[in-house]
Amino acid sequence: MVELIILLKLTRSNANHAIARGRGPSTAKVYTVALWFLFEFFGLFIGTAICSTLDWPIKLTYLYLLAALPMAILGGFISTRIAKRGEAFYTPPQ
Repeated sequence: MVELIILLKLTRSNANHAIARGRGPSTAKVYTVALWFLFEFFGLFIGTAICSTLDWPIKLTYLYLLAALPMAILGGFISTRIAKRGEAFYTPPQ
């Protein structure tokens, strides 16, 4: 649940960054969600592969989520870097 709240705040933030640079907010939201889930599933795949090769007891097999969450955060970080890239379209007067 916390992950979805963070994802919603991140999509809004990236949309605002995209608007400030003259790009569409919907594309920023789409690639934020896509990168988040793509990296999360990639981390889940890596964590599952590691846990299955180590032959751990059943109670410890949920440790694959520890690989999925940092990868999801990495996807969010990359999407923020993409949204902030480029020159600002509107700069407020100082």
